[in-house]
Amino acid sequence: MDIDVAEFNGTKAEIEDLRKKLDGPAEVQFDRAALRAGLTMIRDFKNGSRMIDDPASDVIVFEYSPTLKPLITASDPAGVRSALRKLGVERIICKPVTDRWDFEGIVNLARLVSNIGSSAGPFEAPI
Repeated sequence: MDIDVAEFNGTKAEIEDLRKKLDGPAEVQFDRAALRAGLTMIRDFKNGSRMIDDPASDVIVFEYSPTLKPLITASDPAGVRSALRKLGVERIICKPVTDRWDFEGIVNLARLVSNIGSSAGPFEAPI
């Protein structure tokens, strides 16, 4: 059996080169724009809510946590009244005008800017 020593040594050198490539760190090149174009980004918040940004969709979806609900929804008038009371809104008067609505109201914004918080009494209008 004839073995060509030069060919054998060349094959042995190729095997050693391949082993060195496997042992070393892999060289990978990414194009950030191409990667981000097709990725759906999901952000999880501490309260359990999630924001989903899907490039295939025109909107960003916000999912509330199953344990938490939004504080105010259109289908919960009692919740809206409660939130307005917490902000210091005492009365809102809605008046229809030809093509729109006018809103007037009494509100105590002192709680929002002072350190007193919810212990502040009702707002007294200056005479």
